[in-house]
Amino acid sequence: MSRFVQGDDAPLSYVWRADQAAMEMLGMQPGRTAADRAVRASVIAAAMVEHDGQGRRISYSRNRNFYAEARYEGSPMSYARLVPFVDALDVAGHIHHFKAEQGAHLAPDERDRLQSTFWATEQMAETLRGIKLAHVGPTSPIILNDLDDRPMALPRTDRVLRLRRGVDEVNAGLTGIRLTVDPAADPANWRRSDYHLRARKVRADGSETWACTLPTPTPFVVRIFSRGTFDLHGRYYGYWQQLPKARRSEMLINKELIVEPDFHWLHPTLLYAMCGHALAHDPYTTGYWPRPAGKLAFNTYVNAPTTASAIGGLMKKAKEKDDNGEPVWRYGYRQTARILDAIKEANPRVAHLFGSDAGVRLMAIDSNMAGAVMKACRRAFVPCLPVHDSFMVPASKGGFVEGVMASVLDETLAAVKSTSSGTSIRTVLQSAPSLAGVPAEEPVEAFEAEPVGSSLPVGRDASLGSLGASPAEPVVVPLPATWGASLGPVGTFSLEPAACLSPEVMGVFPEPLGAFLAEPVVGFLPELREPSLETSSSSLAAPVVSPSPEVRRPSSGTAGAPLVETLGSFRPIVPLLPARGPSGPLSPHPGRRPPFPAFLAALRSVPSAAYRPSGLASLARSLPPADVGP
Repeated sequence: MSRFVQGDDAPLSYVWRADQAAMEMLGMQPGRTAADRAVRASVIAAAMVEHDGQGRRISYSRNRNFYAEARYEGSPMSYARLVPFVDALDVAGHIHHFKAEQGAHLAPDERDRLQSTFWATEQMAETLRGIKLAHVGPTSPIILNDLDDRPMALPRTDRVLRLRRGVDEVNAGLTGIRLTVDPAADPANWRRSDYHLRARKVRADGSETWACTLPTPTPFVVRIFSRGTFDLHGRYYGYWQQLPKARRSEMLINKELIVEPDFHWLHPTLLYAMCGHALAHDPYTTGYWPRPAGKLAFNTYVNAPTTASAIGGLMKKAKEKDDNGEPVWRYGYRQTARILDAIKEANPRVAHLFGSDAGVRLMAIDSNMAGAVMKACRRAFVPCLPVHDSFMVPASKGGFVEGVMASVLDETLAAVKSTSSGTSIRTVLQSAPSLAGVPAEEPVEAFEAEPVGSSLPVGRDASLGSLGASPAEPVVVPLPATWGASLGPVGTFSLEPAACLSPEVMGVFPEPLGAFLAEPVVGFLPELREPSLETSSSSLAAPVVSPSPEVRRPSSGTAGAPLVETLGSFRPIVPLLPARGPSGPLSPHPGRRPPFPAFLAALRSVPSAAYRPSGLASLARSLPPADVGP
């Protein structure tokens, strides 16, 4: 440790305590009071734990105000008890000691922000090797970090008390769980030291890494919040989460094999719900770039505050190796930018949330979900250990837990949608809704996604479901070439994807209309977007096709005449779906229906020269209100 780097240290905690015999073995004074002895025992324990583990330095503060701010509330830790004892260990040669300059932790450059640190010498480690450590637990089950991920003093509020009680209840439910390694597991994958458990992860190229964790006598979790607010992050953390998933599957809960069900596409699903939509496709697939790249790009982009920071974050992963021994990210800057664009194009409904720093808000939601799952398991006496969006449970209870997770997900999506429907996306991002659905703070206009042409079904048997099941988006496309002679100058039509007409329905239409409607599209209408075409949601019932008595075959004549006669011989093909104006869908008017009969009747009486979009729009506007009908 010749070079000090901000972030490679472990903050001094009050979780472990060394046996009092350690003080005698080191030749140190045990302390005059019980509080003195407890603090000194925790300092020695912290030094031994880190020496046995990852060899990190232990950071602490030499500022009296740090302890006055209740950073160690609930413990006897204080400046007077801690700092003189650390100095005494340094004088006795038991520790290496680095004293930071006053205010160094506030340096402008983040890399220069350091605190005073100490770590055990080899002589101290040899002297105390095998000394017993007692687990006394954290001073608080919740941690609030500042913008630099440093613990902050907890405010004395009712909310903090409720959060503490919630985590205490979770830990009370974990006391009956005994987590062990399966005796049948390959011993080459596991190593044990005096205090730590190490698990091996082997990549496809034969290289390996070792995860290191510090088991506790019984499992317990702490809940960590970020950026100085209890509305961000809030996930539960336990020592088992540091183990590779393959090694976690080799463990036993109360001597029973483990399964680990998880929430599928959880954060993308929550993002879509925040915008009032359901996720019905793989959000990581772009159609060109590999799916693993799309997945990493999606999650990185959502968590990043800007596009530039997302690109930078992905480029940093070029130095990391995946399970196959390949670089986690193998693309250059330009390719990375294109992948991010492709992810946005593949997810237009949530495209505005990329680069929004939504990750910590999504974690706030999934942490509430994890708490709800653990609460349900606790009531059913089912052992359950959280791993963020998955849960380690006995194999015999896997089905039950999956059912609980499905129920919690449904409740969460309903709460998120109801919370988001009347709020701006800014409000949703600034205050992540809880499972109960926090009331909205400010109303704004609803989000509207760009229409995607590729979302239309392909093939006659591909249906988009009922008209009321999913929102329809108009896609303006030219009519088939076979209609060119009949169209004349009419031009493009607006196709409304909603449901496919059955072959039986197709039989009542004359050619070429029946052939055209055989495609998976429910109808057509000249490209008119006028207020007179507004409809109510009640008009989105099943299509009703009713040929009028004056059915006539197309006759010869002007280029537009066959089209007019064909159109004029039918009642409305399907109820018109909601029209869209420049700023979004037009407001529905209950009890109104499309003006097809009057419009088509008037259309038959005009010359073919009027068959232009502007002429048709003028015709529609000229219809009296009575023709629209109630």
